[in-house]
Amino acid sequence: MSSQSSYVRSLFLLGLPLAIALDAPASAQGICPYAALQIDSIQYVDQAAVCEAAKPWADDGYKVLVFLTDARPETEDAWFNLLDSVEAEAGLRDLTQTDSFERAAIALEATTATDLPYAVSITYGETLYNTPLDTDDAALEGIKRSVREKIATQDATWGLTAGLQEMAALVGVPTSSAEVGGPNSVTSPLGSSDIGQGTTVTATNDSGGAIMAGGWLTLLGGGTVGIVALQRRRRKQLNAHLETLQNRIANLLMWCEQLLTGGAPENTLPYQLFSESDGERYPELTQQVKTRLAEARQALDQAFQIHAHLQEDPHQLKLPLVKRVEAWEMLYLAFVGKYDRILNMSDDELRTLLNPAIVLNKHQTQVSQGLVSHLEAIQGKIKDTPLKVALKQAKPKQIDHYGILGRIERVDHTIGHLQWAVTAAPETLAATRARRQTLETLLPNSLGLPAIEAFCGIDRCIAAAETTLNRDRLYLKVVEDCRNIEQVMNWMATLSETFQRYDDQQAEIQAITQVGYRPPQLHDHQATLEHILEQLRQQLREGSYYAISGLLSQLAEASSQAQETATVWRDHHQHNQHALKDLTAEHNRLVSLSQQKATAAWQTIQQYPASNWTDLASALDDANQILQQAHEKTFPYLHQQNDFPVQALAEVSQEIETLKSQLENAEILLQSILTRQQLIQSAEVHLSRELAEVETYIQQTTQFVTVRFLGIFAAGQPDPRLQEAQAEIDIARHRAQDQEYFRACAARDQALRLVLFVYLAKLVQEAGRVRSLVMDFDARGQGRTDLDQATKLMTHDAAIRQATGQALFTQYANAGQARQALQTAERLARKAIHRTKAARKRSSSSSSYSTSSSRSSSSSHRSRSSSSSRRSASSSSRRSSSSRGSSRRR
Repeated sequence: MSSQSSYVRSLFLLGLPLAIALDAPASAQGICPYAALQIDSIQYVDQAAVCEAAKPWADDGYKVLVFLTDARPETEDAWFNLLDSVEAEAGLRDLTQTDSFERAAIALEATTATDLPYAVSITYGETLYNTPLDTDDAALEGIKRSVREKIATQDATWGLTAGLQEMAALVGVPTSSAEVGGPNSVTSPLGSSDIGQGTTVTATNDSGGAIMAGGWLTLLGGGTVGIVALQRRRRKQLNAHLETLQNRIANLLMWCEQLLTGGAPENTLPYQLFSESDGERYPELTQQVKTRLAEARQALDQAFQIHAHLQEDPHQLKLPLVKRVEAWEMLYLAFVGKYDRILNMSDDELRTLLNPAIVLNKHQTQVSQGLVSHLEAIQGKIKDTPLKVALKQAKPKQIDHYGILGRIERVDHTIGHLQWAVTAAPETLAATRARRQTLETLLPNSLGLPAIEAFCGIDRCIAAAETTLNRDRLYLKVVEDCRNIEQVMNWMATLSETFQRYDDQQAEIQAITQVGYRPPQLHDHQATLEHILEQLRQQLREGSYYAISGLLSQLAEASSQAQETATVWRDHHQHNQHALKDLTAEHNRLVSLSQQKATAAWQTIQQYPASNWTDLASALDDANQILQQAHEKTFPYLHQQNDFPVQALAEVSQEIETLKSQLENAEILLQSILTRQQLIQSAEVHLSRELAEVETYIQQTTQFVTVRFLGIFAAGQPDPRLQEAQAEIDIARHRAQDQEYFRACAARDQALRLVLFVYLAKLVQEAGRVRSLVMDFDARGQGRTDLDQATKLMTHDAAIRQATGQALFTQYANAGQARQALQTAERLARKAIHRTKAARKRSSSSSSYSTSSSRSSSSSHRSRSSSSSRRSASSSSRRSSSSRGSSRRR
């Protein structure tokens, strides 16, 4: 970096631009109508030239993207992922779909890391498929190599424009007469009005590599200069812009000097306005204004030094035109800063900012005659003076946020605020008094405090504000005091809302207690509420309004707890009442069951031998005793304890659960008598048939589980449990003859359990064998459904032990269905295995012919596809179809 650059940097303080003319990176140069340009590189790129080079593509209906970056992707995949995202931002690619790219689109994409093998990429849509761009690998690689080499020599403009034009020529896109040639000269072999035939025009160092786009152009077709003409226009525009910049900055220097002249801040025109607006009555505000004016003066002095440096330093005058424009724009930014509102001001708005008379006229402020004359002189001179500049090169990234004008505007704002407060203060105070009177009508009676005591602190503040207004004339302080009073009155409004909820909750509590409820913890909650209310009254009397918010929160919480205590107690009482009502109905039902059914059933079963009912001898008496005790003692006691005089609600709830359990036991006893009657009467009719069925089951099970030699002769003894089952059947018949039906049914059930144990043990073995067949690979899953069905139908031993009567018969029927399902599963699996093996055998028999044929076909296919595969691999091609079209990246 040159010594001049260090000198410029040393001139800047307070965050103002430091190296305005030396090291700025490439920056935006306007919006291109022909292409999406994304230049993320410190290399200079003449985007106007690149845009012009994209015009033929756009005119031919193509969407164009040009992307240059300094990024250095570690892998080709990382590079492609970056390009995908850039193409998506440009609207060419849809990342929500697989390879969805605009059909008529092309993207030239490069990184300045030119040592990477994938530094340059060209992506295009389906419209360019099967064109020379897609099929002529050598030509495309030549274009990419040319772009890479030019970027490597720091001439990205030449590389990108040449790349676009050479691709257009390769495809046959109609282009203008300008094409990229070699560096430093422009040759016109066909002649033109501006350049004679064969004349070489040498590019001078007029713009530091910007205006001639870093290269030279060969003119074809005669008549038009193409990009050269564009660059000439560009240079003319930049020169005009530079002249405008210099004039505007001179105006800004002059008018800022008018405002800030005088040496010390106290001698400047803005401070005199501040003083005559009674600003010095506010010490802190006075110091702020002095500081801002001092900073503005210091920044203005620096701006004068930079202005002289840019005009007189030979090194600055030799810089490229683009760099010089950028340097002057950075100086302009030292005035306007990067505060958006000032940066975007129009000429009229900037003149208003630099015209203090506007502030006075706005508020009709009276000042001394000498100051009026000074202001009128400034107003007459600044009228119609141009100050606004539209930036073309510089970006306000590291500029002081406010700038000189921003600091002046803040002082103007302070003066305007002082003058506004003169009329705003009495109006604000009057509005505050009116709201104070309105709030008095909203003061809740339940607070228990007169309005004069509740608002004493607010009244003191209003009186103090009146003194400040009338005696001290501190209008800003009056406005600020009124704002603070408004905040306090907002809290008082919250007090009204809180007490509205408090009153509603207290009304509900009172309604509950008036009925007769006495929640045991309600007294403590009410005492807490009264304590909070007393604290609230005390704070209001003292004017300590900042404590109101916390006390109101405590009041709301305590009131809600008191309400919850009362409502929960009431609900508990009502729940007990409903439960007692339901239990009374249940008690009456059981009494009816005992009298109308259970007593008659007991008398019936007593006509049979005692073995049928001995175990139930006390069941009816026990049930009746429970029902009688509940009627005579429990219900009256619980109603008494739950009633208002006692309200032992927790004890009643516990006793209700106990009574519910007792009534359930009474029902079990009564139902056992009815169930026994049903069993005996059913056994009289059906037991003989059921015993015969069980004997049939024994025979079926014996056949199922017995292993036979050659399928005919039994190979072993039957399971001994089947013999035990037959013995139980014999016992059941003997007892049935003696009318001991209860014991006979028990023997029947035991016999059937033994049969089920044996049957299911065999089923488990069969299921394991069938599962191995079904799971065989060649079975292809055949039989799986039937195997699963059989597994669900097979009952476990624990369920067999607990079952009685018809449940056992159902279990045996399910076991039979499970056996059938296993047989079906086995049959399906075996058939599938047989088919698979047969198909495999047929395939094996024809393998010789198939192998010979496939070798010939494979050899031919490899020969045809080898060149295509090589091309696809070398070009990193991506091909797939989607709704928009696919893309290829080379």
